[in-house]
Amino acid sequence: MQARKHASRSASRGHDLTDTEDDWIISEDENSLAAFFLNEDFRDYYRRAGFTAYINPNIREIVDFKIGYQHDDHHAQVKETDWALFGNSKHFRDNPLAQEGRTIGVFAQFSVDTRNHRRHPDRGWWLQCEGEFNLPEWQSDFDFDRVTVDLRRYQPVGFGKNFDFRLRAGSARGVLPEQYLFDLGGLSTLQGYRLKSFTGDRMLLGNLEYRLDAGRSRLRDIPLVGDINLVFFGDAGMTWDAQDKSGIGESFDYFRFDRLKTSAGIGITDDDGNVRVNFAKRLDEKNADIVVTFRLSRNF
Repeated sequence: MQARKHASRSASRGHDLTDTEDDWIISEDENSLAAFFLNEDFRDYYRRAGFTAYINPNIREIVDFKIGYQHDDHHAQVKETDWALFGNSKHFRDNPLAQEGRTIGVFAQFSVDTRNHRRHPDRGWWLQCEGEFNLPEWQSDFDFDRVTVDLRRYQPVGFGKNFDFRLRAGSARGVLPEQYLFDLGGLSTLQGYRLKSFTGDRMLLGNLEYRLDAGRSRLRDIPLVGDINLVFFGDAGMTWDAQDKSGIGESFDYFRFDRLKTSAGIGITDDDGNVRVNFAKRLDEKNADIVVTFRLSRNF
């Protein structure tokens, strides 16, 4: 991929919006379709109103960097609707009670992207680091810092075969408000578990996928199987609450492999891997149910 430069950008804007920390789990479009048709909403929301200013320096095309200032008032968001075209016997989940107050501080985002396609890559790296740093000396009601790191690799391993992985970690300094805690379980995370089964101010997650175009493999002669793509996947991760909240790097000695929550399964997909049916099972309970999900995008 040839690196090209883009123009530096800067912007400032006011906002009053319904926000979520769940963009990395499910996209707004896919979640909206699930809510409208099936009465299923996989995101948690809170209200955020304030002002943001940032600068996006001139860096090569595969590298992006943004740094800015934010001044926001946070409010709890009450569920106001419970209707869908189908599935009206179900109910939307209530949003967790967001901690209200004012955040004032700086944020930074850094990413490197060598993928050959944004929506359905089969080659390349993607790295994204995000940090938010609140400043009580600037009259912020909160005193915390939060950092997340997401690393992904898409690796061809043969004709019609791919081995992909994602490693994601999150940590904090200070006491995180409820809306900023890290959640795992369910879609795109630990797929054999219930949605957001685990929550904490530390998070580690690993996802592996072996993607196989059955029509280009020895499975092509099996009736029906040769016309689909298969994905064999495994998930492992955990969250916990740090005893020592004095630094972002503290309390990771709590991590042990035997504390990881794990799940595995198989997916049936279209050619691009975006339309997909997953069958997943948690591995810590012998008689656990198989969880079936229908997706309109990849897990990562």
